Amino acid sequence: MKSGKKPNKKQSIFIKENGINPDNWFIYKNTSEEMHLVHRYLDKRTRKIIK
Repeated sequence: MKSGKKPNKKQSIFIKENGINPDNWFIYKNTSEEMHLVHRYLDKRTRKIIK
């Protein structure tokens, strides 16, 4: 499993704006262009959000 971190308040708002529930996702990579998420319970589900 990719180790992720719980999103902070600003990141949670951004994730919510993209139609994803931030309570179920961890951030494992956050760059200036994109944010990579991994599902909290299902290890193999990942998403990439472009900023």
